[in-house]
Amino acid sequence: MLTFRAGAGGLPGAAGKMADHLMTQTLPATAQGLATYYQRGMGAAGTPGDAGDDPRASDAVQPGTVPEPRRDMDPRLAALLGIDLARPVIRDEIAHLLAGQRADGMPIAGKHYQKATLPLAEIFGLDPLRPATREALGHVLDGRRAEGTVLRQGHAAGALVRLRKALGTENGKAPTDTERANILDGKTAKGQVLDALEWRRILSASKTPVGYVDFTFSADKSVSIAWAFAPTEAERNLIAQAHCEAVHQAMLTVAETIGQARMGQGGKDGAEPGAIGWITFDHYAARPTLEIARSKPDGTVETELVTMKVAGDPQLHTHVAVPNVVLTPSRRVGSLDTLQMHNRVHEWGAIYQAHLARNLRALGVKVELDTALGAARLAAIPEAVRTAFSKRTRDAVEDAKAFAAAAGMEWERMSPEERIQLFKGGAFASRTAKADDLSDFATWQRQAEALGYRHKSVLQPDHTPEVIPEAARRAWAYDVGSRLLAQAFERRAVITEADARVAAARSLIAAGIESAADVDAVRSAFTRQGVRVSGTADAPDASGPGDTTPLIEVPITRRDPDNDGVAITEHRLTTRAHVAQEAAVIELAHKHGKDRRGLLTPIDITRAVEASGLDFAGEHGRAQRRLIDHLGMSGRFAVAIGAAGAGKTTLLKPLVAAWHAKGADIHGVSLGWRQAREFAMPGLRPSRPQAVIRSPPPVCSSTG
Repeated sequence: MLTFRAGAGGLPGAAGKMADHLMTQTLPATAQGLATYYQRGMGAAGTPGDAGDDPRASDAVQPGTVPEPRRDMDPRLAALLGIDLARPVIRDEIAHLLAGQRADGMPIAGKHYQKATLPLAEIFGLDPLRPATREALGHVLDGRRAEGTVLRQGHAAGALVRLRKALGTENGKAPTDTERANILDGKTAKGQVLDALEWRRILSASKTPVGYVDFTFSADKSVSIAWAFAPTEAERNLIAQAHCEAVHQAMLTVAETIGQARMGQGGKDGAEPGAIGWITFDHYAARPTLEIARSKPDGTVETELVTMKVAGDPQLHTHVAVPNVVLTPSRRVGSLDTLQMHNRVHEWGAIYQAHLARNLRALGVKVELDTALGAARLAAIPEAVRTAFSKRTRDAVEDAKAFAAAAGMEWERMSPEERIQLFKGGAFASRTAKADDLSDFATWQRQAEALGYRHKSVLQPDHTPEVIPEAARRAWAYDVGSRLLAQAFERRAVITEADARVAAARSLIAAGIESAADVDAVRSAFTRQGVRVSGTADAPDASGPGDTTPLIEVPITRRDPDNDGVAITEHRLTTRAHVAQEAAVIELAHKHGKDRRGLLTPIDITRAVEASGLDFAGEHGRAQRRLIDHLGMSGRFAVAIGAAGAGKTTLLKPLVAAWHAKGADIHGVSLGWRQAREFAMPGLRPSRPQAVIRSPPPVCSSTG
């Protein structure tokens, strides 16, 4: 699995706290020393060889996770960042790098530093969840806060231009009389309707300079269990090294995408590839972690990660902290292309899993593809054991609330500072060593014994991995990936390019990977050969494994919300079978929408509404009543759409009663069992509700 978080630049305090979190010790001292020795070629103290007389290396020998700079970092980039590759990076240097500075705390030469922008709602005192009054809008357009007070110094000019621009005035200039009148009426400057969602987006938008990106690669729980219970230290560290090498290979792929220094605003003039660097932090146990935000006097928000010091489960995972710097061959200093990151994270996670599978198979370990999680899973670890050592998935917030209650405090009423002190103060510090947050091999062994589990080596040292020709391996990957893609199409008729690439990458966990180019090859095979679906263009209702149907790919272009004049092109995918199915549905809807048999009359509906005891007064009630009339009197096919909690099931009650009175047999169909059970409420017999799990989502409510 792969997750990421972007850390704010220019906040040394928050960066220091993140550095502390990354360097948290997750192994007992002896085990930490062995892991460092085996995996990094370093001494147990954490220094590569002899640190000499360099006083800066003294911090590195303190207990904790040993950070490792990128092993093949470009020396020019290392010099730019002030990283000495001949020794470990120490805590304060990491904090400076995370804050967007050189390791010595100085600005990075040639780097353009963006200023943070607060949300307009915070600057002007507006509520993004409610329409503003004419009076409040008037104050805001005059450069004051909504209640009429003067804006804080330094915010007025820039914030007012941002707001005017968002509302549609030309280049953020002062509105004309007509434009002002439109804005005071709750519209855009051009008189267009300003819906609640757009108003919320305008007021909530903010921009915080990115100091770093933290990618976290996690092995499947079965791999972590095999690591924790390995019969020898050598085997334990072979498994850990397989994980570390997979992380490195995945990061090389990540670097190709985000290591692009964009030119022009938002990259409208293209990008120049360059070198990026990172620092890795290997962790071995997982504990619930809370994000606690605190507002600072300057208006910025600082988030601190607070680890709950409860006994951790075995969990091999590595944090890769990437400073927001790209150094190009032309010596230009740019920022990471984070725009490309969001749609690729699951793909990169699958590439990591594929390399991990390959590395473990080379050791003779039997590895399977977990299709539900998209992970490289060890067949030797029973599911019951895997589940038992997955306590980290519990809700950290609920744990925190329970702990606060046990200490006589109410979590919801505690300030951020009080919450942090609860976990950093004496409460947790006084707990026994048996419940600390370090990897406790003895405790894990006792838990395994309670489960009746006796671990054996997962290695087969005499095993010779089968060499599969590239063509056969990619054909195998296409077959696996096509089935994964078919599963995605069972859930949605239209998927994204990112979904297709994730399916291609996950197929390599089963078939084997040589490089990230395999993902492109399998993805291209989807286009050439199509995918299998449960129905085809000729037989859209067919059941069984189905036949191959061609993909249909359509480019969609949208505006980059953060950069004017920059267009983002994305691809959407469907299949010819889905188009045929949709055409069949439209034809049936057109046909049955004209069929007037079995319609309810206004009198039928009125009587049923009165007998139901339901009150459809008020604006919302009247809207429900209009839907009742629509469904009851619009033909044998009708559609009603409503938001969750809008009362769709409730308004069925009088309709069901009216149709029952006419002798109709009513069926309720839902995608989920919970919703299906609720159909008993409007009067359907308990034996009637059904849940359709694998069918495409229904587009209508059909009655007869």
